[in-house]
Amino acid sequence: MLAVGLGALELLRHDVSDVITHWLEIVRVDPGNRLVTALLSRIFSVTPGQLKAASVGTFVYAALYLIEGIGLLRRRRWAEYLTIVTTAGLIPFEVYELAKHFTPVKIIALLVNIGIVVYLVLRVRREHHPRMKTASARYPARKGIALQ
Repeated sequence: MLAVGLGALELLRHDVSDVITHWLEIVRVDPGNRLVTALLSRIFSVTPGQLKAASVGTFVYAALYLIEGIGLLRRRRWAEYLTIVTTAGLIPFEVYELAKHFTPVKIIALLVNIGIVVYLVLRVRREHHPRMKTASARYPARKGIALQ
């Protein structure tokens, strides 16, 4: 994310079309390709203000993930909740994209994301709920059945 943010800032100092054309030559992509042409028309229509906003957004996103990661490494409860909130925060965007253009891949992505959020919520509740913690301690998982 930091690299994307720095790249967006770097594009502000140069002509976007020159940079993209240079990279297309390095990667040896056919500029006449229909998909490449569509992508290029979108890239060339980006304004400096949009580029600045994208750069700021990626830096904020990187900082959020850095804070979340450090909190999870230190086993902080707030980081677990932050993970749930950030993961669930993607669901409205997925619903919007699904409403804009329905595809099976988008519905699968939405269902997977909802499943992940449900799993995270259940896991945090199980680990931090006193009654569930004692129940799991009373009945530990067994690897096999002992025959006597």
